[in-house]
Amino acid sequence: MRFVIILVVAVALAACVVPAQAATVIVDAGGGGDHLTIQAGLDAANDGDTVEVVAGTYTGEGNRDLNFGTKNIHLVSQSGQLSTQINTQAENGHRLFYFYSGGQDTTCLIEGFTIIGGKTYQAGTPGAGIYIDGSGGTPPSPKFKDCMITGNLSYGASGGGVYINNGCDPIFEGCTFNANSALVSGGGVYVSMNSEPIFRDCTFTNNQCSTGFGGGLAFNGAGLPVVRSCRFVGNASGDQGGGLGSWQTDATILNSVFLNNLATTSGGAYYSQNAEDDFERCTFVKNRSLGEGSVYYAWQEGLPTFTDCIFAFSQPTDDRASTFYCDGTTSPQVIYCCSYGNPDGDTPCGMVLLSIESDPLFCNIETDDLSLAANSPCLPAGNDWDRTMGAYDQGCVLSPVTETNWGTIKAMYR
Repeated sequence: MRFVIILVVAVALAACVVPAQAATVIVDAGGGGDHLTIQAGLDAANDGDTVEVVAGTYTGEGNRDLNFGTKNIHLVSQSGQLSTQINTQAENGHRLFYFYSGGQDTTCLIEGFTIIGGKTYQAGTPGAGIYIDGSGGTPPSPKFKDCMITGNLSYGASGGGVYINNGCDPIFEGCTFNANSALVSGGGVYVSMNSEPIFRDCTFTNNQCSTGFGGGLAFNGAGLPVVRSCRFVGNASGDQGGGLGSWQTDATILNSVFLNNLATTSGGAYYSQNAEDDFERCTFVKNRSLGEGSVYYAWQEGLPTFTDCIFAFSQPTDDRASTFYCDGTTSPQVIYCCSYGNPDGDTPCGMVLLSIESDPLFCNIETDDLSLAANSPCLPAGNDWDRTMGAYDQGCVLSPVTETNWGTIKAMYR
């Protein structure tokens, strides 16, 4: 009987236990919230809590080198990236976010901020804007959503905007990486050592690296990262891979655009070294290399695959450098692709199967509208394989088919 009574009491007490509810912590630099600085809000929050940040510019101590410890917290702005800025405003060098072996997963969310002004000066110190590294324990993999990561400078190393290393798998969704710079690879983002981030609906614009590879994005032994529905526009490398550079990586790049990227040495849009990246339904337009491979440069067993892609209107160079380049150890696969208007010829190097050399009929090449006219050969009705080529579907009505001469193409760059 005593056992029965104890059991009944225990069950009754268990029924009375109420799960702890997530709390919301308000940060307001003007004094209207719970805390004045973002770090104070993070320190006060627990796992699963939300830290809401009132619109404004957050700078100085407590608003840089932000550290979540081991907690999964939602850090969100109340009014979005255009009105909520985290800015180091420091000349002696600080990052904005610092994740080091904290074990966060993608329930750790940073949403709706402009992340600006991070600087690292010391040689070998990467990741000026956001540093995500699993070298010291459990790899952190937070999620960034609808953020603008801009104007961050890594003077002595890689990853001007973001540095991701050692098994970390963060997600970036709807983010813009703009005007970030690095001395070495990855002006916008640098990813290494089996890290497998996902970039979804992101834009890489006007990022640059002085040496190395990947003005916009660099993969260095990065495992199986994914790039989906992203745009690489106006990025530059002082060496290789103006838009994207990849070494010993097997990335998947889907429905993405490479436009007006530049490499000084090789690979205006894309540089592959011992990498087996897969490009599906991507559009490459107006890219340029001052050396070889304005669209792609593959060497040392670089074996990328291009399926349903468009390569068009690569920018001319004074010495008429190549549009595509493969060394003797490489044979990229080019399948169901369209190539047209390239100064060094429209036949890609590598193994080319079931591809065409025809004007893709973009809706408006002069305004960089790269959707397709209804009569484009890159739409299913226009080719023999019922395939859609390029990142975009039909975007305008029938376009008149007129032969484009080389003088017309050169006029695009005047």
